[in-house]
Amino acid sequence: MQINAPKLIFYALLFLGLIFYPLAAMFDRPINVFGLPLFYAYLIFIWVVFITVLYFLSKSLSKNSRGE
Repeated sequence: MQINAPKLIFYALLFLGLIFYPLAAMFDRPINVFGLPLFYAYLIFIWVVFITVLYFLSKSLSKNSRGE
């Protein structure tokens, strides 16, 4: 199985950057989204997007390793 390390590193750094203080602090407001504070809704959204990207990346990597 060949893993494309630069893609994995890029996505990891991208999503880490999205949850660090300066950007995440923009969402620390007294607003509710679906009954959750905006900050928590943002973190859950980022987490779901990260898991989805990793899923599709792993599917494409496994497809490439099998030669399809």
